[in-house]
Amino acid sequence: MRATTISYALGIAITQALWIVMLGLPDKAIPVAMPVLILAELAVPVIAERRHATPWHPHHITERYGLFTLIVLGESVLASANAIIEALHTSREHAEAAAHADLLGSLVGLSALTLITSAALWWIYFWPPHHGLIGTLRESLRYGYVHYVVFAAAAAFSAGIEVHIDALTGE
Repeated sequence: MRATTISYALGIAITQALWIVMLGLPDKAIPVAMPVLILAELAVPVIAERRHATPWHPHHITERYGLFTLIVLGESVLASANAIIEALHTSREHAEAAAHADLLGSLVGLSALTLITSAALWWIYFWPPHHGLIGTLRESLRYGYVHYVVFAAAAAFSAGIEVHIDALTGE
């Protein structure tokens, strides 16, 4: 295990140092350096685990990713709620009573749909047992890296709510 852990430590340290070095590169070099560094990050576990795989437990890994997903989804719900509250306060200060009442109805409906959609996203994610999806290193890496898309989608949910609020308020 010593060689594997040293490979991980060196790979991560070198890659992190290269990310810092990239900050000093000219703007034209960034589009080339970025994919190279992303591939280097992805290669660290593959290279480190090639001789001897580290022990891991599928239930623990899927639980961690589930908790990260829950945190991102919760932050998205919080951002949506804050945007709805801010729109409500702004409309109360700047709109006439009839326009405020119309917007209030739309915001209440949007709040309900946001809650329902958030619950649906949570249920869809947690419904199937995930631990059966990872049994090998390749499956584990794929599972982990696919979660970049899951996290981005959960975070983009609140951005979509805010865009809808901007459309409702005319901003």
